[in-house]
Amino acid sequence: MGCSTFTAAPVIDRASPAPTQAIQLQQRYAVACERLYDAWLTPRTLGMWMFDPATVGGELLGLDIDPRVGGAMVLRIRRGERTHAQHAVFDRLERPHRIVMRWSEDAPPQASSAQVVLAFTAQAPQVCTLTVTQTVAPPSDDRQARVRVGWQGYLDGLLALFAAPREAG
Repeated sequence: MGCSTFTAAPVIDRASPAPTQAIQLQQRYAVACERLYDAWLTPRTLGMWMFDPATVGGELLGLDIDPRVGGAMVLRIRRGERTHAQHAVFDRLERPHRIVMRWSEDAPPQASSAQVVLAFTAQAPQVCTLTVTQTVAPPSDDRQARVRVGWQGYLDGLLALFAAPREAG
């Protein structure tokens, strides 16, 4: 069921003096949107897929999440010799349709941080399409490629999570 698409397009953000670019990936999952949505906000589940070494190539050292509007998420990660943190602040939570957050590396997000929108669209009762859109400023081919590879790893981690047999209990 893993069909992924990628687009990148310049976006004019009138509130920002710098141009931005929207990077978008889409993936279809054989799972209800409610379960896919919850996988982003439930600490145990998030830790199972977001930094799975088989799909993302990192090790999750720690995870703190406060899944409410204004709440934060901090992921402490080791990739090779480098240890860093990824931060998010939740701006909108509309279960099971949309998560909007500000995203940054190594420092808490500011108003100017990258915005990430996760849109969950039911295709059937047990089929959900997830569309991830992240703004990138300033736009560059190198940055676009790194962001795309990072999000594709996360989407692949979700595919692996929902393809795995469910635990009893």
